[in-house]
Amino acid sequence: MSGRHTILHKQPHTIANAAAFGTGLAAISAGTLLPVAVHLATLLVYGPLLLHRRHTSWHAFALGLSLALSKTIDWAVPAWHALSNPASSIAILLLASTVTSGITVGVLLLHTWVRSRIASGWSQVVLFPALWAYAWYFVSLISPIGRLSSWAPVVDPMGYEWLIPFTGPTLYDWVAAAWAVVISEVAGLWLMGPTQAEEDEETPLLSDSVKNAQSQSHRGIGAVPQLALMLLAMTVPSFVLRDARLPLESPDTTALRDYLRESSQFWNIADVLLWPEGAVTFESEAARNAAFSNVIELLKNNSKAIMGVSYSDTSSDPSDPTGKKLLHRNGLALISRSSTEPHLMYYKRNLVPIAESYGMIHSSEPPEVFTYDLQISKKEQRPIPITTSICLDFAMPNTFAQLHTKPALILAPAKTWDRSVAQVMWEEAKQRALELDSTVLWCDGGTSGLSGVAGKGQDSEPMQIGEGSWTRGIGVEFPFNERRTVYGAGGNAIAASLFFGLIAVGMAFNGVNTLDWGTINLRLLWDKMRGRGADTRAPLIDFEE
Repeated sequence: MSGRHTILHKQPHTIANAAAFGTGLAAISAGTLLPVAVHLATLLVYGPLLLHRRHTSWHAFALGLSLALSKTIDWAVPAWHALSNPASSIAILLLASTVTSGITVGVLLLHTWVRSRIASGWSQVVLFPALWAYAWYFVSLISPIGRLSSWAPVVDPMGYEWLIPFTGPTLYDWVAAAWAVVISEVAGLWLMGPTQAEEDEETPLLSDSVKNAQSQSHRGIGAVPQLALMLLAMTVPSFVLRDARLPLESPDTTALRDYLRESSQFWNIADVLLWPEGAVTFESEAARNAAFSNVIELLKNNSKAIMGVSYSDTSSDPSDPTGKKLLHRNGLALISRSSTEPHLMYYKRNLVPIAESYGMIHSSEPPEVFTYDLQISKKEQRPIPITTSICLDFAMPNTFAQLHTKPALILAPAKTWDRSVAQVMWEEAKQRALELDSTVLWCDGGTSGLSGVAGKGQDSEPMQIGEGSWTRGIGVEFPFNERRTVYGAGGNAIAASLFFGLIAVGMAFNGVNTLDWGTINLRLLWDKMRGRGADTRAPLIDFEE
């Protein structure tokens, strides 16, 4: 008996769940394009078996449980140290994994159902990438942890980085899902097409009636080569459009150097100084303001640098007439010797669930851009647009959506508690910088934190692991082009138009009646999902009782 017969008839659900679990572990831990694409391809191959067999709801639940366990196991170590009570951490992780795995299974079933009603082969193959990318985009908008809630986020684009300023982070999910379609269609050909020897030896895997019934949903195989060629062609500019690092000193650049903690060691070295998230704590607004005044005086006497002071403060709640209710916030202030007040004050908008959300309040004010006049010489200054956000803010896809100009530098203090969390947040910070065509100074004060400079023309590897001071010289173009990127100005509207437009193109070339809406019977579909009825149409794959 062939392996294909075993997969399709003998143990389809057991094999599919085991494969989904194993590839899920690899995809979530790696976060690179190939493992994620293979994992999604496994789900796509299983989709028709799941939807067009009996007991769909039960098998969908089993698949969701397998996926939830894979994510829980992968994130168990970071979650164990997230809260003081490890059991609570694991329980919350399991709940969150169950929700995201449910969304994954829902997108899979929706895609399988809709695809069988689309006549255009091209629209069939680009349907799943669009659904997958935008399902997780909308989840990231409502989730308290943003893109960290994505099922299997891709952090290594492998040649697609140049498109990020145009499409934003949804491109990574779209590309991974598109390659998954290519892989799954090739795997599907192997599964659905037995050799002549196998047909002579045993019952064909698919009967003639089923082959006729599945022809509608498998027209996409003819469009797979075109999709694969398009995906490969999209990587070509990455070999040509490489951001060269600007030299530190030239008539067209401005030197910027980075700072972590020990400010006094860098008074005459760095132009920008940054402390890690929550470096100091102020018990009152008066204490905070007094400290800022002291820092300003030190800068006046010792340094021309601008300093990003990260802190936690306590203030009275203005809504409480008694003044007894206190608000704890996590903020950053930009301070220099040229002003007696901070140039910019920003408070963290997205708090880590449970760990921070119970003890602190979040801000609703978006980041702003402050243009700092960097003193090059006694007679020359160069404007440097600077903005900021704090740690988990960078996991949100629309963190900088309200900026009206492009920043040259993004100050990003952070403090993570685990190496894997530090790696994920470092990757998210890099993506936000690429989307804006800017540079981010990421300063992670965690014991295993990753710190460095990323974005335009910068290396992708961190400069520092864990605590410690470091410097790095970078260049910024002069005069600086403040025009926003396509994504920075238009947000996800551009990517949505592109991804769903690809579906529409296929429909347009197949006439108006591209969706078989006449066959839809919601009551029949509901009964089938509950196992109380059967679809009147032939299933894609014969099943044995």
